[in-house]
Amino acid sequence: MASTCAWLATLHLSDLILHKRATCTGDAQDKNQIPLARCTIGDLNLNREMVRAGWATSQEYRAEQDLAKQEKLGVWWR
Repeated sequence: MASTCAWLATLHLSDLILHKRATCTGDAQDKNQIPLARCTIGDLNLNREMVRAGWATSQEYRAEQDLAKQEKLGVWWR
């Protein structure tokens, strides 16, 4: 299931950015040294959109995550 979720999340992100230029900023890292960045296309916050669609989690976008979970979107489908 994990690989299926990753594939579906990748497809969703691809749909969001298709033929558009994304800008990513940030130089922070998480506890595992994975880079953290905020990515946008114009006014569209890609991070927020991925959480809202249920394909990412984030304390910063907790309301969006709770809504995705309530609506059983993305990884919350069960």
